[in-house]
Amino acid sequence: MEKFKVLIAVNVSSYASVEVEAPNEIEANQIVAESIQKLVWDSPYWQDAADWDTDWSAAEDLRVV
Repeated sequence: MEKFKVLIAVNVSSYASVEVEAPNEIEANQIVAESIQKLVWDSPYWQDAADWDTDWSAAEDLRVV
C-alpha cells in the first residue's frame, strides 16, 4: 500500500508583549490596539513583538487542509 503525507492544521493562541510609552496602562493598550486596527501587519508593535509564547495545550480546530 502507498504512503501519503496529509497536511493537518490547528489554531493556537500566541502572546507577546511590547513596551509602549504612555501615561497609563489603559492608554498604552489603546495606542497599540489603534495601531494594529489601522496598520494591521505594518504596525510597529507587530514588528517589535518578540519572544512569542504559544499555548499549544489550548490548540483548537484540528483539521485536514
